[in-house]
Amino acid sequence: MDAAETRKRGTASEEEVVVEPLENRKRALDGGWGWMCVFGCTLMHFLIGGYGRSYGLIYLQLRKHFNSSAALTAWVGGACVAVRMGCSPLANALSRRFSARVVVFVGGLMVGTGSVLNAFATSTEYMIFSYTLIVGLGGSLVYSPALVVVGEYFEKRRGIAVGIATAGSGAGAFLAPPLMIFLFERYGFFSGLLIVGAIMFNCCVSGALYRPLVDNFPNHMTSHRLKLSPECGEETGGHNGRVDAKVSCENDRDGAEKEDVPLSEQRSDNNTNNEASESGRNRLSWFQRVVGAVRTFGRMLDVSVWSDRRFSMFALSQAVSVMAYVPVSMLAPAVAKQIGLSEAQAAFVLSALSSGDFVGRICSGFFFDLRLVRRHRHRAFSAASLFMALAILAWPFITSFTVAILNAIVFGVFMGVVIGQRTNMLCDLLGADRLSSSLGMLVSAQGVGVLVGPFLAGWFRDYFGNYKVSFVYMGLCMTCGSVLSYVAGTLAARKRITNERSPHNTKI
Repeated sequence: MDAAETRKRGTASEEEVVVEPLENRKRALDGGWGWMCVFGCTLMHFLIGGYGRSYGLIYLQLRKHFNSSAALTAWVGGACVAVRMGCSPLANALSRRFSARVVVFVGGLMVGTGSVLNAFATSTEYMIFSYTLIVGLGGSLVYSPALVVVGEYFEKRRGIAVGIATAGSGAGAFLAPPLMIFLFERYGFFSGLLIVGAIMFNCCVSGALYRPLVDNFPNHMTSHRLKLSPECGEETGGHNGRVDAKVSCENDRDGAEKEDVPLSEQRSDNNTNNEASESGRNRLSWFQRVVGAVRTFGRMLDVSVWSDRRFSMFALSQAVSVMAYVPVSMLAPAVAKQIGLSEAQAAFVLSALSSGDFVGRICSGFFFDLRLVRRHRHRAFSAASLFMALAILAWPFITSFTVAILNAIVFGVFMGVVIGQRTNMLCDLLGADRLSSSLGMLVSAQGVGVLVGPFLAGWFRDYFGNYKVSFVYMGLCMTCGSVLSYVAGTLAARKRITNERSPHNTKI
């Protein structure tokens, strides 16, 4: 232990060790290495977002090569997003256990491997294994931990940081469709997918940048005050500001002083206890170990957020909303083809949507951090959701390439606001200290919506023979999501006002 962290008080026979409080080492940096984490998160969004948004082009190719139904083909893409979202609590729990850097790196390997396997598809059902399961699960390990890291590194500039980080999705979705069209035309559909798979391995690079926040405060440790005898003080040396062992020499459970116990005997007792403990662990049955692992994992998952009405209402609003806006990017190229546009023009419609998404995420970060807007973020968020609903309802009435581009840009801008500020809204509702658990549960709830939304949109297309009913259904879902998010924000605002009016100190 450093000399600066050890202060001697009183007599020479007693020494008090003061260890810095835990919250000091967990404070947000609002800069520094946090911007490298933002860069890593932006790269992740660029790859995952661009790949996911380009599924509309893969959708057309799968129907062309395998002659599969619209419902099944749309469900493959939607289920991939559902797996990615539904496994987010698992990803966040693993990141708390092993660090975000390790989890994201493993997820990047899975995304790249699954994407390469897509090139060997023999049917649409094969894509359920390679694209839906492997890419989806890998995407969950990559996605949520990245947002949590950015949320932990920033507080005052969180809106800007999250906006920049998530803007990578818009940039990737703008560039990915033309790239995929080029690869499919130049090398063929399956060879193009192989090249895309090689590109997706770069998700591992983003994970390498996520240095844990606590590593920025190497000399800070958990809060304890230990009164040590000189003997214990000699054996309680630290390394790089860390305590190597628990060496409390204060009163034991019965109140007896341990100052007269030699250290050699203490070490002997500790060794005996350790051996007995190790022997007991070895005698545990396989079943007991599994039960213990499940219980440990259950403690890592904080499901208590569902008991909060603010969170449950907001999670419901986002689950309904994703039933609307996720299928739009999948079906927009098909709608463009239906009104007589070429595949290149259909890809350009996706790029226009993604450019609006990019602008919306960047601008919303600055807008939501304005002092005049902070107390009304939930209203701005709900308004953006409502404008998204109007843009979705306008899709069936598009008859020209120009109108399709304009509507795609409008839809993309407000979608960028909603997706980009979702993390910020969670912090406003529950606080940054519960971001890890609440974000995982929120994304998991969205996964249920994504699992249902694209399938229903494709089923309406198969049943009615066109996409008009599909977009009407999606517009109504988005409207419901807007109303529910407004209710959640109102509940949070009322609770905040109640807390501000309540007295902080009670006189006795």
